[in-house]
Amino acid sequence: TNRLQAEGNLFFEEISWKQCFAMICIQMFEQPPTLKELAQVMGSSHQNVKQLLLKLQDASYVNLLEDEKDKRKQRVVITEQGKKFCKKYDKPSDEFIQCLYQDVEASDVLITIKTITTMENNLKKGETMEQNEKQVCAIKTSVGGQALMEGIMMKGPLKSAMAVRKPDGTIDLDVWDTKRPHGLGKVPFIRGIFNFIDTMIQGYKCLMRSAEVSGEEEEPTKFEIWLNKKFGAKAGAVFNAVVMIIAVVLCIGLFIAVPSFITSLFAQHIKSRFALSAIEGVIKMGIFLAYIIGVSKLSEIRRTFMYHGAEHKTIFCYEKGLELTVENIRKQNRFHPRCGTSFLLIVVILSIFAGSLMTWESVPLRMLTKLLTIPVVVGLSYELIKFAGRHDNWLTRIISAPGLWLQHFTTQEPDDDMIEVAIAAVTPVLPKNREEDRW
Repeated sequence: TNRLQAEGNLFFEEISWKQCFAMICIQMFEQPPTLKELAQVMGSSHQNVKQLLLKLQDASYVNLLEDEKDKRKQRVVITEQGKKFCKKYDKPSDEFIQCLYQDVEASDVLITIKTITTMENNLKKGETMEQNEKQVCAIKTSVGGQALMEGIMMKGPLKSAMAVRKPDGTIDLDVWDTKRPHGLGKVPFIRGIFNFIDTMIQGYKCLMRSAEVSGEEEEPTKFEIWLNKKFGAKAGAVFNAVVMIIAVVLCIGLFIAVPSFITSLFAQHIKSRFALSAIEGVIKMGIFLAYIIGVSKLSEIRRTFMYHGAEHKTIFCYEKGLELTVENIRKQNRFHPRCGTSFLLIVVILSIFAGSLMTWESVPLRMLTKLLTIPVVVGLSYELIKFAGRHDNWLTRIISAPGLWLQHFTTQEPDDDMIEVAIAAVTPVLPKNREEDRW
């Protein structure tokens, strides 16, 4: 193979044999391929193909252009100079191939192809065995993350990081110290409340930051102009506070007020407290699932869910002790038992059980009681998730099953560019000693 490549490099004056092979593969497509499509045809990694194409672009043989429908994808187009190159070597290339295969029988070619295919399969088996050996040292990590707008936030025991794909295709990376729990933040059942609040605040800040980094520059709205005039440098903080308040009010309205109000309409005909609570639970779960499934159909949210899948796959790859490469991560499962989606679903389920113990004599009193019990439900849900993450038995599989099912909607298969962002986000947060981040 090396000798053939060396001969090919001598055959072409302008570019290398590998670069020529890339141009041959580009011409196999009916329309300009994306980097991912070209890498699959060439049987090479996304990174290696991109390096080849950048050199060809510098030589004016190809152009990397933004996809019309998705600006974050690049398509490879052969330039006029590239076409002239292909035409120049069209006939000499045929002569070179004929010379190479002179006196070689068709049956010999078939045997060679079969031999190479068998060797490739054996190599894959060897890689699988090597990976299985590495997985003996696999751990369940406390490193976790959150999908953002065109990015991912990862939180480790000592460091946290946020990586976002910018409109120009580069990756913006921020790294900061992780806020470590202390005092009541370490006490079982209470720690879940502190963790939930910290996750909500940090997650919201990262989400807003990712929207700024990943979006194109736009003219400020009249509301934004008014905020800047009224509050100056604090305008951003005021806006974020207003959005958070509205979000909390909507959550209370959707998951507490609306189910309680609708169920109260049945109270005149159904006297059983448990029956009413069951109806309320069905309504609450229906609203929750309808919301998740509904937003998953939106194009922007779908991309966020693809980044969610990249986050899960990357964590799985790290837990198995494999090298964090696009190829290794792509093979992993996108459904992870220690996911925030699973946590939220457990919160909803436990709140339904808690509601069955509350009075129906006064709907306002019932709603107030539910608000007061939220910290208890959150704390218990957190402990259940931690328990399910540390053990693998029939009970933990039952606890994890609903969340894993829901992840069919909240995660999607990512593309290689998204996996690259996940690698960029997780790398700075991984401790040197893997024992430091055990779950």
